[in-house]
Amino acid sequence: MDAADAQASATHKQLLPSFNLTASLSNSAGNLGDLLSGSTAWSLLGQLTAPLFNAGRLKADAEIADLQAERSYLSYQQALLNAVNEVETALGQETSLAEQQTQLQAAVKHSEASLEHYQARYRNGLNDVLDLLTAQQNAFNNRIRLLEIQQARLTNRITLGLALGMGV
Repeated sequence: MDAADAQASATHKQLLPSFNLTASLSNSAGNLGDLLSGSTAWSLLGQLTAPLFNAGRLKADAEIADLQAERSYLSYQQALLNAVNEVETALGQETSLAEQQTQLQAAVKHSEASLEHYQARYRNGLNDVLDLLTAQQNAFNNRIRLLEIQQARLTNRITLGLALGMGV
């Protein structure tokens, strides 16, 4: 963005008149012998030029440079808005995943208590093996869902860190 601004400034400066100062040292003589013994002639010329003949091209170049600077500024704004949007989304998702994790932790505790209850009833002969296997399956499924939510939270935190500009 700064480079595009500098380029636009440089193209605008090309529209201004320029002043060139040149100097030359010359020596001329009719024959070769007089060339070394004669006096030298100095000339100092100054020249002021204005961009008259190519002013239309220079104005167009300046306008193009301004548009390129504006485009780089707009792309910077878009990148900034995308980053803010990613941070907002990740923060909202963190809150939601934390609530889901709390609920699943409670479900895991309840399913493990239920499993212990069915194990005791199975040992006493009050339930059959199918009820015990169903309780085990329920406890395992709740643990798996809890692990998936924990993984999703960690992934979300990585996304949040990257959106905030932290390196990998």
